[in-house]
Amino acid sequence: MSVERVQEMLSMGNLSKAQTYLDEFSEDQHFEKNLYHSLILICKGDYQRAGDLAVEAQDIAKLTQDNIKHACGHVVLAYSLLKLGKLDEAKYYIAKTEEKLANYSMDDDLDIGYWFRYLYQIKGSIHARFGEINESLASFEKCLEITLQLGQKGLLPGIYNNIGYSYNLVGQSTTAYEYFLKSLEVAEELDNNFLMYYPLSNLGNYYYGQGDIENATKYHTRALNLAIIIDNKANIASQYRDMSQIYRFKGEFEESLNYLQKSLELRNEIGNPIWSVFTLIYLVEICTDLNRFDLAMAYSDQIKEICKLNKNNKLIDQIYRMADGLICKAKPRLKSKSEAMKIFREIIEEEMVDYDNTVNAILHLCDLLLFEIKLTNESEVLLEIHTLTAKLIQMAEANNSHTLIGEILGLQAGIAIIEDNFSHALNLYDKALQLAKTHKSLTLEKKIKQLRENFINESENWRTLHEKNNGIIQKIEKSNVESYLKEIIKLKDNLFQK
Repeated sequence: MSVERVQEMLSMGNLSKAQTYLDEFSEDQHFEKNLYHSLILICKGDYQRAGDLAVEAQDIAKLTQDNIKHACGHVVLAYSLLKLGKLDEAKYYIAKTEEKLANYSMDDDLDIGYWFRYLYQIKGSIHARFGEINESLASFEKCLEITLQLGQKGLLPGIYNNIGYSYNLVGQSTTAYEYFLKSLEVAEELDNNFLMYYPLSNLGNYYYGQGDIENATKYHTRALNLAIIIDNKANIASQYRDMSQIYRFKGEFEESLNYLQKSLELRNEIGNPIWSVFTLIYLVEICTDLNRFDLAMAYSDQIKEICKLNKNNKLIDQIYRMADGLICKAKPRLKSKSEAMKIFREIIEEEMVDYDNTVNAILHLCDLLLFEIKLTNESEVLLEIHTLTAKLIQMAEANNSHTLIGEILGLQAGIAIIEDNFSHALNLYDKALQLAKTHKSLTLEKKIKQLRENFINESENWRTLHEKNNGIIQKIEKSNVESYLKEIIKLKDNLFQK
């Protein structure tokens, strides 16, 4: 049986047909059986079993001197590790793949292009997860070039989607949107549910970021229905999580909780501890929104149990402490809020093991510091907020998170207004606007423009407050800086997550 037929079915997402062809392979094609079965399982979201089969394929390849087989085994193992969130290991095996393929090119053998395409696809995804956006785009463009050369139209939707995802990470949401649409158009031309799923999901995320909840719901619902038809548990879990975010944004916390619980059940079944703890931390946040502290503690305890099973995993340990901090923050007692501040400060001061978790800790600490100012009327607390927001911008610049930079510039402008530094506030708004225009972030541009106009329209009232030497508490309440910060916290997962 020819591997080309299996490759063709995989590229079109026809997994059942690919498996049928694979079952017809002869006994001496054991390597190929394991290799392509692993790819099928990755497409189904069964990443752990896929990784096990990739290791078996590698073991078979080690018995030969065939560099191509070695490279194929490495790249499929890297793919499964990427999906399991083990980025350093995935990066290692991609480097091994490049080493094995160093002396080969598509000019020598066109069939090898299939594996070069996988190499650049996975390499691009790894770069994206590390925030290395220019490198990510270069890899995806190379992947696109190879795919066009191979004439495999069924692979184009995935590549366009990946390019869009990379642009989205740097805040170029309009360009990202164009690539997501392009991906969906090709997938719809092919009438292929498997290929339609990812652009539908990302279009849902795009509209969520635009604040267009109606369209976000429409696209995520379509993506969820397709994931169920395809029976991809990982994608179903992801869509449950996205639907949870939508209902949380709408303030329908019970429905949000219901979707996220279903997501957790599937992610536990898949067996990826990183995915499980990220879902659990979202559950903790929603439960604190509902003041369901008993349930929040139960989910925090689940993270603790996963932590015990993964003793050397710094990320899981930090997320467990983050969950504890969120619970303490939501409780009414000042002692609990003080403990939350201590936890958030510890996470911020530690070596960064996860960009999003550190961002989360800084945002929540800033929120508590504003609460402290309103409680104590001590304006010097603003100095710590200045330090924290400067750190956020430094992190965001290193990670090419232009949307986060713009949002924090808006927050800094609000703080400057509270401090009666009106000219500096306008400069910060102008800087955020320029950033939004440069990176074609229409949502951010619209938001900052409105904030700037509101301030200008209220400038006389602000000067009156300054002349009367009104207290800082009244200024905080008038500035709406607290609600602005809480909105950033609410939107952070879709806007800033890598």
